[in-house]
Amino acid sequence: MKMEEIQKEIMTMNKSQLDTLIQSMLSRKNSLTNELSNFFKVGMKVNFGRRKDNYSMYEGVVSKINRTKAIVKTDRGNYTVPLVNMKEVA
Repeated sequence: MKMEEIQKEIMTMNKSQLDTLIQSMLSRKNSLTNELSNFFKVGMKVNFGRRKDNYSMYEGVVSKINRTKAIVKTDRGNYTVPLVNMKEVA
């Protein structure tokens, strides 16, 4: 299903249907976050930053993992990075 089709379908939903959809989306978002927190490990080399340009990409090592964010140590200092913004360095 394309995004435009999904958006059209959402615009036809009533409040009850929207509430159910929102709960489903939040549940899926939480499960994805849990998967990421299990994927990343302390000591793993990662990069993060703005993905649109490589100018502001940083590389570092995960020093601590919280529920939705990790502390990443770089040569410029420590950064608190959302797990969804990190990518493992091969």
